[in-house]
Amino acid sequence: MPELRNGLITQREEIIRTGSQNQIDIGVGTSYKDRLYIGASLGIVTVDFSEEKIYTEAEDNAGTPFTSLEYTDEFSTSGAGVNLKVGLIARPIDALRLGLSIQTPTAYTFDDDYQRRITTTFNDGVETAAEVPGQFSYRLVTPFRATGGVAYFIGKYGFVTADVEFVNYGSAKYREDDDFSSGGFFDDINDGISSNNSSAVNYKIGAEGRYEVFRLRAGYAYNADPEVGTSYDAGFINYKYGPTHNYTFGAGIRLQNFYVDAAYVHSQQDVNYAPFVSGTSYSPYSLRSSGEPVLNIDKKQNSVMLTLGVNF
Repeated sequence: MPELRNGLITQREEIIRTGSQNQIDIGVGTSYKDRLYIGASLGIVTVDFSEEKIYTEAEDNAGTPFTSLEYTDEFSTSGAGVNLKVGLIARPIDALRLGLSIQTPTAYTFDDDYQRRITTTFNDGVETAAEVPGQFSYRLVTPFRATGGVAYFIGKYGFVTADVEFVNYGSAKYREDDDFSSGGFFDDINDGISSNNSSAVNYKIGAEGRYEVFRLRAGYAYNADPEVGTSYDAGFINYKYGPTHNYTFGAGIRLQNFYVDAAYVHSQQDVNYAPFVSGTSYSPYSLRSSGEPVLNIDKKQNSVMLTLGVNF
């Protein structure tokens, strides 16, 4: 019979993420009597992401053979996709702009690489186990998006603007790389996406003030949480994200042939994260009551952006 673990158990997890997403748009546009503007663009998207999770445990009781363990989970993915955007802007009067745009689902192809290993240290030695590195290719179709907006110009003194975006997150679909028809390996995952995610409405508002060559801006953006309920799926989803709030402030100078803009963005989001779970589906409350750890992360991010431009 194995000995029970005793004493203080110290648990720690380090997560290292790097990545980028780039998009090239090829667009065309036209106008009618300087009152109606119509445009379309083809978007080519590339994605690169890697994540390394290092989970450690240590025990301070010399009476048991266990000393510590380290579990490493490495994952990386790269992909490319295409989408189409179509939009129009109406200017019924000089001071008013009304906009509408749609974006088709982005069709991605991804290639994943992953590996997991664990090292356990005992009083009499070290044991290591590792799985064979894995590779997996698949396709993803993201949700359809529709956006409406309005802007009102206050003469030469600036403008106020507002946008509303509708996204049906439950319509996202995964497909096997060699079979893009319905059915197959991703059936359960797609059913979970459809049943656990709903449509969401995101919105943002902002204003810009102008005085001669100077510009001053402020804005707020809200990205809703589309998930239904608060469940975790062991081995697949360890996070429960809340809505995201973004606050921005910016200033700039506009000259005839040159401009410079600086912007500050503060983002806030509540995240519940389960480093590990021992079953297939839990709520954060049952995890806490069963003694398994759930971390409540008050995620805050501050960004500063500087833009320089030259007009030809």
